[in-house]
Amino acid sequence: MVMCEKIRYARMREGLSRTELARKTGMDANTVRCIEEGTIEPGIDQQIRLSGALHVSVYFLRHDESKDPDQLAGAQEAMIEFCRRFGNDALLRYEEKIRRELGGNHY
Repeated sequence: MVMCEKIRYARMREGLSRTELARKTGMDANTVRCIEEGTIEPGIDQQIRLSGALHVSVYFLRHDESKDPDQLAGAQEAMIEFCRRFGNDALLRYEEKIRRELGGNHY
């Protein structure tokens, strides 16, 4: 399956209309239609918003060999899942905590 097919599949699996998906991602409904039809490929920011709204990993959307929409792979997907569960600023809060414990900026 290519990305446009995976997005359509995941949208239907979630029971969303294109309009609902557009609303959840902050995109225009026409953009969602064009993405699903394969006439435009979403940028990485759009892919992240789509993956969040559709509850799939970016890895699933981007890689042809990924057939499992529930699969999370790699550090990027783990960080995205972490942010979904604990809020968008969770990594920043965690980073600040580590810096405090280390006594400064060690990166």
